[in-house]
Amino acid sequence: ALLHGACVVGQQDWYPRFTFVAEGRGWGAGATLSLRVPETATIVPAGTFDDLVREGWITVTSPVPYAAETHPAEGGAWGVTVRFPAPFPRGGRFVLNFARPLPPLRAGRHPIEATLDADGDGTSAPVRGHPVIEIRPAIRLRVPNLVAPRTPFTATLEIDTGHPEAPFTGTLDLTSSDPAAVLPEALTLTPADRGHASFTVRMATEGAMELIVTARSDPRIVQSVRVPVLSDPPPFGLYFGDTHGHTAFSDGQGTPEDYYRIGRDVEGLDFCILTDHDYLLSGEKWRKLQEIADRFDEPGRFVTMAAFEWSSKFGDKNVYLPGKARPLFPRNDPRSDHPEALFAAYRDFEALLIPHHPMSAFRPTDWRFHDPRLQRLVEIYSLHGRSEFYANPNPITPRTPPGQKYTTPQSVINVRGRSVQDALARGLRLGFIASGDKHDGHPGDLGLAGVYAATFDRRGIFDALYARRTFATTNARIVIDFRIDGEMMGRALVSDSPPRITARVIGTAPIRKLEVIRDNEVIHTKEGTRAFETLRLTDTPPPASVHFYYLRVTQRDGEMAWSSPIWLESPHPDLTLRETIRRKGGRVVLAIENRGGGRAGGSTLVVTDRPIDAAGERWRETIPLSSLAPGEQKTIELSLPSHRLPGEHEICALLDPHGNVAEADETNNRHCIRDLAADRVILDIHPPFVPHGKTRAPWQRFTFATQREKVRIEITARAGFHGVRGLNPKIRDDDLAFSIDGVDFGWDHDAWGEDRYTWDGAFLRGRAKTIVLERPFEAGEHEIVFRADGQPT
Repeated sequence: ALLHGACVVGQQDWYPRFTFVAEGRGWGAGATLSLRVPETATIVPAGTFDDLVREGWITVTSPVPYAAETHPAEGGAWGVTVRFPAPFPRGGRFVLNFARPLPPLRAGRHPIEATLDADGDGTSAPVRGHPVIEIRPAIRLRVPNLVAPRTPFTATLEIDTGHPEAPFTGTLDLTSSDPAAVLPEALTLTPADRGHASFTVRMATEGAMELIVTARSDPRIVQSVRVPVLSDPPPFGLYFGDTHGHTAFSDGQGTPEDYYRIGRDVEGLDFCILTDHDYLLSGEKWRKLQEIADRFDEPGRFVTMAAFEWSSKFGDKNVYLPGKARPLFPRNDPRSDHPEALFAAYRDFEALLIPHHPMSAFRPTDWRFHDPRLQRLVEIYSLHGRSEFYANPNPITPRTPPGQKYTTPQSVINVRGRSVQDALARGLRLGFIASGDKHDGHPGDLGLAGVYAATFDRRGIFDALYARRTFATTNARIVIDFRIDGEMMGRALVSDSPPRITARVIGTAPIRKLEVIRDNEVIHTKEGTRAFETLRLTDTPPPASVHFYYLRVTQRDGEMAWSSPIWLESPHPDLTLRETIRRKGGRVVLAIENRGGGRAGGSTLVVTDRPIDAAGERWRETIPLSSLAPGEQKTIELSLPSHRLPGEHEICALLDPHGNVAEADETNNRHCIRDLAADRVILDIHPPFVPHGKTRAPWQRFTFATQREKVRIEITARAGFHGVRGLNPKIRDDDLAFSIDGVDFGWDHDAWGEDRYTWDGAFLRGRAKTIVLERPFEAGEHEIVFRADGQPT
């Protein structure tokens, strides 16, 4: 008999495997094998043997059929008896493997009692070489996440034997990979120390140093920890945490109390935040979650805060509430069933809303809805995969197992236009974090968020998240110090000088490469060889009002990290037409934005209208623009002349910025659209009409007559809601489409990008959307038909 795998107390990835080999002439028909695992070693779940196999706890390899039964053994041990009705061949192997981890309980040597009745005659004998489970004490060694050379810091250790009444005693030798480190040579623990000790260390060498603790009595009892050392480190403390996970309070496993204990005591997190799903939380559960979070919050040791996950067809967001006022606005509340409503609900509270898995087709993030005060970060990596850009390695998948977190192939679940880089290209200023989104009640062993905080408490962690002094890692506690002109990640700088970029990275393994990304393009790559790599770069970006930069880190073992971006703004004003002209009934609407870093004034806007087939302008209006502050937008509506010549027109807007524009953006200051001026109204009907009938059934028909001519059709739809909304965000209810003379418009696309001819009721939320269609018609009668998708509310 052979037991595979040594272990230490509390080890979370110990999978014991027992292998029995038939020697001599093999075993006869009716042979019986009995196994007893003592309770002092580990706890095997209750249940029949078939139950444990079916639930994935146990796998068996056997050359012949068998029948197995579990039974309680003396002293609370776990016992199993295996019978073989057919002869078991010589050299055959019977393997009993635990496919789920069984954390070892107590240090020591625990004999496994195994007996064999080789002939089935009722006479059993001990199995030769029956195994012993050897469980060694676990050393937990904690040091700061980042220290400066020659600056003393305190290291703490705990030796867990699993026997509270028998703590570790003896001498521990202390060594370091830094030859110039100053630390005690040894520590001696007595029973009064209860397995705990602390000592002072000073590292002298910059980089990834190592601190090693070894028991003098048994060199196999050993633990090492990496000590990241940086000269002139950031003027903040560095803390690692997991901000996203679930328990049995919603759709996960385990209790909130165990979730925090595992994060604190097993994974050694500095902060840990539980985000159970809003729609599964009653008022009592939400009150209880807040109470548990407050109870586990220990400033200086372990930080928690109240939070939950809000989900909808517009994407999922975690809501973090650090203050005393912590209202729950779930997705099935009419006050918060849409992103804009959610932003409005929390606008008067201290809160952060962080989207996650934005590219997932399950519930992709709709970046059109954004509040820069509340939505300041994005979860770039989690159990679901990497969301950095479309078709990136290790993309978003339905549920990425931890073992696949570096090699998952490209999946169709990725959605174009929803990635983190797509959000940045839209002008959204989002810092980066990573977290687990695990549903097994075990935080801290997948994605992690690194934050630079002024204080190690709830206020400090929240302020660091809000300031975007953050970076994301796939799980390794990689340290990133990324700056531009000396300013840290997450900042927005105003400068017209070439940016001086510096990066210092301390990995947990040799670094393969550092990549500097500007405006979603890699502009510099440094190949690495060591766990400590630095980079210096002066960039000359093309003219533009705003650039953003971030750092991507890849280790040779596949682990990755991303710094939050730094934005670089021009100090000069930069006026631009923000979007093309829109026609709104008899009016035109356009927007102007100052995207630069200085105040703009003295500009003018000229809007013209002329028939395509006529010479010269028929209408012109000049609008002086008052001073616009950096980032300010101005919307302008103008009435078109009441008597326009029939036919096709061109409406143009020309922005004369009077020097208030960046050179590269001058082409953004003129927009034109084609417009049809009708000489008569063919059909003019004003609802409301209420949808009815089954899915996609025609519910409203109109007929109209035309000559052989081009017709402009304007249709306005508005959704009004009654009762509770959002019980199932995957149902696209209240959607509306139409057809003309049997030609369908819409249905093939949801309300994203290609939805010009559909209405999404959940998107409209009481606002109107107008569709404009211009088509040539032959003379005769024509029909327009409306259909509602789903069961209308």
